[in-house]
Amino acid sequence: MAYTVIDLLDKIILIEEMAKDMYEEMGKKYGEDINIRTIVNVLVREEERHIKYYKDLKKECKDEESIDFHLYDKASFLFNQFKGNIIAPKISTKEELLNFAIDFERKNVAFLIDIRGRLVTSVNDSEKCMYRVLGKIIEEEQRHVDNIEKFVKSD
Repeated sequence: MAYTVIDLLDKIILIEEMAKDMYEEMGKKYGEDINIRTIVNVLVREEERHIKYYKDLKKECKDEESIDFHLYDKASFLFNQFKGNIIAPKISTKEELLNFAIDFERKNVAFLIDIRGRLVTSVNDSEKCMYRVLGKIIEEEQRHVDNIEKFVKSD
């Protein structure tokens, strides 16, 4: 079986689903504080939006060429490592929640940049759908970080 960018997108979507679940868990644990509940709801909606967008991106690469097995295997290992770190922390203030969200989302961006970099083995790879789609996802995740940071500065 050959692996394609669709397989990687499925893993990215799974990470977004896990992040959504993590934020929902935080909302259940700490949602008695209206500020925390509101922020969690925004974070959950953002993850839901990402999931939909990334599913739509899968349509762009239907007939994409396969990914080298060893590259996919390494990327898959890194995805599993990253998934193991998606754990809801104990928080007591909206500031702690926002700081956690910024840190988590920054790590997600760095992780995606790392994955994209590992999958590029030649100059021609930057022309492939895989590279373009991962670029769109990285841009989307960076906007997410930027929006949280803007909110923190305006608060």
